[in-house]
Amino acid sequence: MVITVGIWRIALVHPREIQESQRVLSAQLAAEEALKWCSQPRQKPSGMQNSELQEYWRRNGRCLAAKKNHWLVIIGDSNWRHVFWRLKSRLEFAGFKSVAEEVSFTSNETSNMCQAGRAKRCCPSWFDRDVSYKDPNPNVISEDDGQFRISFRFAICAELRLAHFASHPSKIQQCCETAKSVSYLLGENHQTCQNGSIRSSTDAFVDGRWRKPDTLVMTHGLWNVKPINGCRSSAGKCVSGEVDEAFSDADLQELRRGTPRHVYIAKRLAKLQQSGISVHWATNFCVNWMVNLNNSDLHEDLQCQKEAAAKYKIPVLDVFRHTCWDTANRVERGAFHFQEVVMDELLVEIFDRLAG
Repeated sequence: MVITVGIWRIALVHPREIQESQRVLSAQLAAEEALKWCSQPRQKPSGMQNSELQEYWRRNGRCLAAKKNHWLVIIGDSNWRHVFWRLKSRLEFAGFKSVAEEVSFTSNETSNMCQAGRAKRCCPSWFDRDVSYKDPNPNVISEDDGQFRISFRFAICAELRLAHFASHPSKIQQCCETAKSVSYLLGENHQTCQNGSIRSSTDAFVDGRWRKPDTLVMTHGLWNVKPINGCRSSAGKCVSGEVDEAFSDADLQELRRGTPRHVYIAKRLAKLQQSGISVHWATNFCVNWMVNLNNSDLHEDLQCQKEAAAKYKIPVLDVFRHTCWDTANRVERGAFHFQEVVMDELLVEIFDRLAG
């Protein structure tokens, strides 16, 4: 509103407009501070007191929120599900509030499906999970009011999971082993991805803001690693004769002609990288025990991965260096799951990369 007093024209501003301007300015300054912190060398959280650790993860969350796409996706197996849960607990410890959360399950089929030899194998824990957060400080906002998203995509068959992610990055599904009566395209295990029943009815994860993530951390994991076969093991041994719609014709041609698995995965990750996603291909790791695999097999898998990643310029997240120098204490005894110290180190490295 403008009034005239003598020769002066005076603009009257409503107090609410002043408050909103102050809030926006405060938010811009907070966002600039977060980006400045993100771009600088940071103290590692080891040995921090609780208050310092809270601030460290509060700033990491703000680094992700300040990104243009403010979305981190992890694709992996049970170890990476645990890493995702660890990240979730760290963010909530830092004070971030969940705005929306979704998890997928396939109907009411439950724990018996986890047992080998069943007609189907589809554990309830083999689900996708999505959480979006909002900053606890109301003055810290971005284009989407300080919201950011973290997602986990469970992968038994990396080839299939990558195909679905590339075609529908925001779709929440569950990928499982289906009935044994199908015909197989390349191998003995048929994996399929299907839309799970969603616990939450919110549309928070399918609206226009989530076209693609800022950062993808992906591992092919221990599933379908073949021992001692050089780097010649073909891709797609977990792909069924019931051709999944997520595969392009070019994908299927490569699968049918036996493209080496690591090369196939690297080429798909390179395409995602070219689309503007920051891609990081996590390696396997040293284990204390694993059925039909030993650490020699896994080191061979590592070398094949590094060769393919170098050829297609995919950054590698080397989990071996976090697990192999003290495997007895860094990996679950008699098994293959990370201890929390490894999860914490991986999350620090991921957010260091995300901030770079």
